[in-house]
Parts: sequence; structure tokens; C-alpha cells
Amino acid sequence: MSKAILWLNELDREDIDLVGRQAADLGELSKIGLKIPRGFVVTNEALQNWLSTSGLEEKIKQNLRNLDWDNPQLVSEFSILIKEAVLKTPLEKAFQASLEAASRKIQKSSKFISVQTSPVKDQDTSTSEATVLNNPSPVKILASLRQAWALLFSAESLRGSRTLPKGAVIIQESISPTTSGLAYSIDPDSGDKKQVFIRAVWGASEILSVDSKVGDTYLVDKTNSKIYVSKIGQQNLQIIKLAGKDKELPVSSPFQFQQKITAAEIENLAVQVKKVENHFLRPVQITWAQDEENIFILSVKVFETPTPLASVRGNLLTLSLPLLSSGSTGYKGLASGPLRSLASLKNLHRVRGGEVVTIKTLTKNLLPTIRKSAAVIIESSRQPQNQALLEKLAKPAVFVGDKTALKERQIVTVDGGSGKVFSGAPNVGSSKVIDTLRKTLLTRSANEKTATGVFASFSEPSLATEIGQKNIDGVFFKPNESKTTLDIASVFANQPFIFRLKYSSESFSTTLESLKSARAVGKNIWLALSGAKTPQELLEAKKAITSVGLHRSESFKILLSIEVPAQVIAIEKFLEAGIDGVCIDEAALTKTLFGSDQQTVLTRLADTSPLIRSFEQTVEAAKNAKVKIFFVARAGYSDQDLIEKLVDLGITALVVNADETERTREIVALAERRTVRNKS
Repeated sequence: MSKAILWLNELDREDIDLVGRQAADLGELSKIGLKIPRGFVVTNEALQNWLSTSGLEEKIKQNLRNLDWDNPQLVSEFSILIKEAVLKTPLEKAFQASLEAASRKIQKSSKFISVQTSPVKDQDTSTSEATVLNNPSPVKILASLRQAWALLFSAESLRGSRTLPKGAVIIQESISPTTSGLAYSIDPDSGDKKQVFIRAVWGASEILSVDSKVGDTYLVDKTNSKIYVSKIGQQNLQIIKLAGKDKELPVSSPFQFQQKITAAEIENLAVQVKKVENHFLRPVQITWAQDEENIFILSVKVFETPTPLASVRGNLLTLSLPLLSSGSTGYKGLASGPLRSLASLKNLHRVRGGEVVTIKTLTKNLLPTIRKSAAVIIESSRQPQNQALLEKLAKPAVFVGDKTALKERQIVTVDGGSGKVFSGAPNVGSSKVIDTLRKTLLTRSANEKTATGVFASFSEPSLATEIGQKNIDGVFFKPNESKTTLDIASVFANQPFIFRLKYSSESFSTTLESLKSARAVGKNIWLALSGAKTPQELLEAKKAITSVGLHRSESFKILLSIEVPAQVIAIEKFLEAGIDGVCIDEAALTKTLFGSDQQTVLTRLADTSPLIRSFEQTVEAAKNAKVKIFFVARAGYSDQDLIEKLVDLGITALVVNADETERTREIVALAERRTVRNKS
């Protein structure tokens, strides 16, 4: 069993199939320097090997094939039998010895140990609450591991997967917090990504599932980590972990209105949240806990950010649909499907993927089945415990009091953002819907002119005519070595045509001659000089440019491509040498700055702040010199936050792939309108 037991600090997201996302993310946090409770993982490989060598695998598979899934009673009885077998079947001696050795290591630093399953990538049904053990012996830890494995074979899990379950088990220190809470890198209500949103309570954060409004709320500015909102909330009750168990106890009167954590601790948390967000390159929610000495990160949830188009898509698509019922929002999102009523647990096995499920109330036992659904309609009023489960479910959901208009198997659309249920489903693939989207949103964004320009980048001359029809402010031509034709510049006669030329190339002089000839026809050609890594090389290149009769003017600009850190450091000297602007090459600068390819940096790098500072330093110097600033974005560009930041910094234009100009214009337009509102 080479990978039966792994320590959390050994893991990263490449291990998701082995240890599950929860454990893999804890490993990622550890590797970027955040403090997590010490622990290890009994991997899914260990479970599968044991099932195979013990003979349980074949027995379980045979019964799964013959099981009558339409009979809930039989499924439940089968689940009980498997659990009993899991708890009684012996483990391999070598594995048992390894587990005991690992357990002793964490017992040296903690009296309390938690045991919890970690769902693997394709097995969402294997969630469980942590079992906390008080000063356990290795034998007790082994027994808790068996119990965690047995939970994987619950009737709900079997009914949801109908195959041999997969799962890992996390065994780690259990923190007895004095304070704890949640922290978001995005406002969970407004979606504002420029602030860190922090909740703090006395005791364990589980109290927030009982009363979502209890405790303190802090808002921290992401740019400087300064607190600008500090709302101290009354807290009468707290959950304290005593002897490994949760106890609900009153908060002493002097502490009920007291701030839960200090300003320094709030700012420290905000810094950690930003670090996690920078690592995953997505908005995040972290669960944190503080003991007498340290703040620990207990878990992280990574969100997918909707684009500006997606944020209004729901309203546009449901405009023409009849309203059936209106209530309150449960979980944002839009989904359609046939209605399935779960009036009784006996109907659980009937739920099929893509259906919209109606239930009286949401419970933890229902999660495995409902994960297959497209959306959820809950008949009860909005409750904190329901809200916590919906966060786990992550499906569009609404709370409605009146469901008389909802008929079984009727096609409905659930808009979680507005709390409404509509009759029918929008034809999202039809040209009519796409036209509606474009007319209502893109006429104000992608089709409008913006103060920040949008240039199309391309390297294939045959695409010039097609690109010339786009709503762009110019083009950035990066020719292949064998295709340096400049005849296509005439297609963009009324717009800047920036031609990228490498100074160190053998064809530098001959290409300059071609450039001069092309300018005789088209006066719109500018030059982006690549490969000039020192001010001296820039001067030499300019001398060569001048020698062929090309001189800087209103119609001929020389831009310097910023590709290496040395250029950023000496940016003032480059500007003094005489240029008309800079082209910040994101991909090249990232690769040279971190010694890694662009994709690796974006998915693995813990701290991208040096990269951002390089951008800011270059832009500031260029603005002081009153020259043009172009940002040449990486291929597959989608970083909305960085686009907004560059707009705020005041760059001249963004250079993106030709097929990304429309979306980029959309983001730029929205960012500029927000900037105007903020200044007014």
C-alpha cells in the first residue's frame, strides 16, 4: 500500500482522485504557508485495496447487480449488512501498524482527534460530519476509521451511486476554538469582489448554522487590508467543544456585546483570504478557528465566478415565461427540468438526473439523492440549517409557501437569484434568445466605445478581413517567422496596426525595409519592439530603425515590449531612451519572473502579487512619462479581476485574442461605468 496513508502537507489538487477535494485543498493551503490542523489521510486506494484483498468487493458488487433498487426496504437492509461486514472484517497487519504509527504522531501535539470522510472527485455522496475523539488510543482511532468507511455504504449513498463507493478519511487534530467563523473573498450577497467579508463568533462556527445572524461582521478593503466596517453583534449562546463533544452554553454577560477578534487578527485573516484566492484564482470561502495562540484554516470552498453576461442571463431568459410561484431565494442559479415531488422518502429512488425536486424541508440524508437534480423547491420557510445545506448542495434553490400551481412532471424553471418558479423552459440555444441577450446587454457594453481600448491579437494573415469587422480599436499582429507580410495593414486603414518585431531576429533589418515599404501605402503601422532587454539594446534598435528612414511621428509609434523583470526594474531608463509606449507581455513576463510556464503559474502559484506589482510599476512609470500603455493578455484570457484593475490603473488598451474581444469590451465597459459611479 504505497499510498495508503499520506500526510496533509504532502497533498495538492493532483491528488483529488486519491484523497478527495477536501483533503487535497487542505494540502494546498499547507503548501502556501497557511496553518491547518496537523493530520493525515487514509486514501481511497487503501479502502479499495482492503475491499479487494478481503473479498468484500466481489460480494458487494454481485449484490449491487441483483439488488431491487425500487424497493427502499431492501436497499436499507443491504446497507446494514454491508456496514456490519465493514466493521468486522480484519485489516491487513501492515496497514494497521502504519495507521497506529501515524496516529501516535498527531497525538503528541493534540488531545482531541477528529475523523471525517473526504468525498473523492466522482463520489459526492460520501460526506460525513467529523467524529471527535478525546485522547483516543490507536485502537479507538482504528474503530473510528471503520465507522467512517461504513458510512460510505449508507442506503442514501448506495441509492445515489449504485456502485462500489469511494472515499478517503481525514484524521487530524481537532481545534477547541475560543473564536471562529467564516471568511469570504467576495461579498456573498452583493458579489462585490473588492472586499473581504468576515464573520466571527465565540466558540465554534457551527453556531452560525443555528443562527446565521449571530456574532460580528467585518468588511476589509482588499487593496490595503484596512477594516472599513466593523459590526459587533450580540451573542448569547456559543458552542464549546468539551471532551470531544459539542456543548451549547451561554456566553457570559460581559462578553455578549464584546468584539470577538482584534483589529490585527481581522487584518491578518483578510491577508490569508486574499492569499487563498490568489492561489486558486477564484473567489473562496474559508472556515477558520482560533485557539489561545493561532488561527487555523479548517476548510476552503472555491467558487466559480459568473461573467457579467451570466449575471443578467437569468432575468433575460425568464422574461417571457409565465410565473408560477414566488418566494425567497435559497441558492443563486438558473435551471429547468420536469417536476418531481418527494412527498415521501419512498420516492427517493425515482429521482432522475436533471429533474426539479420539490421537498417539504431539506435534510442531510436527502443530499446524496438530490445532488442528481437540476434544482430544488423547498416548501418550508427559509431556515439557517436549510441554508447551510444548500451551500453544500450548490444547486439553484427557492423557498415557496404555496405550491398549488406546481404539477407533477410539469416543465418548470427555477431562478434561485429571484426566488421565483416559472412555467416552461427557455430555449437557451435558440438564436432568438442569443439575440435578446446581445441587444439588452451587449449594446451597452460589447458594442459601445470605451475609454480603454480593445485591440485584437492575431498571427494568421488570412484572418485579417474577418477581424476587421469586429468592434475593436486596433490590432496587434504577431507574425509567424515565415509569414511577415504587411499587406494586410490596409484592412485596418483607420486603426492602429501594431506590428511585433523581434530585435534579435536575423531578419530584423530586412523586415524593417518591408515595414517602410508598407507604410508608403498604409500610414497606420506602428512597431512593437521585442527582445530589447537593456536600454542599450533599445538605443541600438532605434538606430537601426532610423537608418532605414523610419522616424517616430504621430502616425509611426515605437512601443517597447516588456517581457523580463530587468525591463521593469529599469523602466525609467527605457523611457528616457525615447519610446512612444509600452506593451506589457503578460505571458512572457510571467514566465521569466517565476521561471515557469504561464499555465503552471496560473494553477499552482501561491502568490501572484510580484506579477501584479510588476504591472503596476510599469504602468505608473509609463503614465508619468505620458506614453501609451498596452497590456498584451495571455491566450484564453478570462481574468475579470485583472481587467478591472488595469482599467482602474488607466492603461491605453487591452490586447486579447480576436475571439475574446467582445467579452473583454463587455468587462471594460462595466468596469468603467462602475469607476464613474464611484467617483461621482
